[in-house]
Amino acid sequence: MPLADLGFLDPAGRPDPTLLVDAGPTIEVVVSTLATPAGLPPPTRTTHALVDTGAAQSCIDDDLARELVLPVIDRMTVSGAAGARQHDVHAVRVEIPSLEVGQFGAFAGVDLAAGGQPHRILLGRTFLQGTVMIYDGIRAQVTIASARMNG
Repeated sequence: MPLADLGFLDPAGRPDPTLLVDAGPTIEVVVSTLATPAGLPPPTRTTHALVDTGAAQSCIDDDLARELVLPVIDRMTVSGAAGARQHDVHAVRVEIPSLEVGQFGAFAGVDLAAGGQPHRILLGRTFLQGTVMIYDGIRAQVTIASARMNG
């Protein structure tokens, strides 16, 4: 079972609790879709994702979804600190190389970049249901493991 460390190190190589609090548990992911017209390879983007225990569902930055021409498959109401609003829902494939897993499914397109969020993907509890995550705030370390493909 692959493990990934999601904390941050300071310049001396020690865990940095300030960065972990400021940015949250962050992991590198590859974003794409499954199908493209005429069998062309799908456009992909490597970016950072926030492992977000407060998000019920996984979300994608709306600008990134449009840039990758991810298909809109539905609309849904998403509620957050700024209230509830309708958002497009995209069919998204997110691969997590360090964990050797991925998640394919419905990701709400939300205004992450426009809202000042440095992450382009939020991996919510739909992702976390297939993982073990240890958040050690005292040591400023987060470890996550996943044994299967989420879908």
